[in-house]
Amino acid sequence: MTRLLVMSDLDGTLLDHYSYDFSSALEAMKRLEALQIPLVLNSSKTFPEMLQIRKAINNTCPFVVENGAALYVPAQQGGREIFECVIFGLTRRDILAAMHEIESRHQFEYQAFSRMSVAQLVATTGLGADQAQYALSRQYTEPLLWKDSSEHLAEFTAMCNKAGISVIRGGRFVHLSGAADKSDCMGWLREFYGKRYGRTPAIIALGDSENDVPMLLNADYAVQVKSPVKQFPDISHPRLTRTTEIGPLGWNNSLLHLLDEIEAKRQKKIMNIQ
Repeated sequence: MTRLLVMSDLDGTLLDHYSYDFSSALEAMKRLEALQIPLVLNSSKTFPEMLQIRKAINNTCPFVVENGAALYVPAQQGGREIFECVIFGLTRRDILAAMHEIESRHQFEYQAFSRMSVAQLVATTGLGADQAQYALSRQYTEPLLWKDSSEHLAEFTAMCNKAGISVIRGGRFVHLSGAADKSDCMGWLREFYGKRYGRTPAIIALGDSENDVPMLLNADYAVQVKSPVKQFPDISHPRLTRTTEIGPLGWNNSLLHLLDEIEAKRQKKIMNIQ
């Protein structure tokens, strides 16, 4: 198999939008494991949330949190897992300070994570109480449940951008972050796995939302996973796949097909050389 790296969004992509179930993706996940292809999770979720999900899907690879703000690389020390952290974005404190400055001059209708209780987040997302607590423990980003108009969101976005804050639509929330996005980790990971493999791996990226677009555009193969609640973001990529099935089932089937296609091309190239 050609040296590959798979990078995936979670909510609405590997995880079902409503239930957060990933069972429909197990076949492709087992194929990746058998082929020793790393599956790097790249999500808006927090560090403790990602630890839970990695454990649930038996994943031991590096992972990216809070829309590309930081990358965590696991290692073993004294029989326990530790992490090297590579930060690409701003701190949450910086972001909240900029948000409060905008609020002092303009009124927009939204609900910020920093002002939500665990119970409110449970009611909004369907997460369990523990998962909601983890989701609130953000270090680099601030999600907003936007309740205002699209026109006002554009106005708010311009103000945030002027203050050095990016505003990105996710599956459920609008995310405030530093200049980092989900693609910033890709160069680091290419070099990291390139040293391990002896050559730079090709990256397959899968996502369903606007905040996944930078990751998809910078991948060698891009897969847009169909969402039950929104249209595909408009992107142009020479190796773009759009799934017909929704969520983890689309993730599974498109990835299996793509792995077969890449391997078939590799075998054909070998035959032509011979």
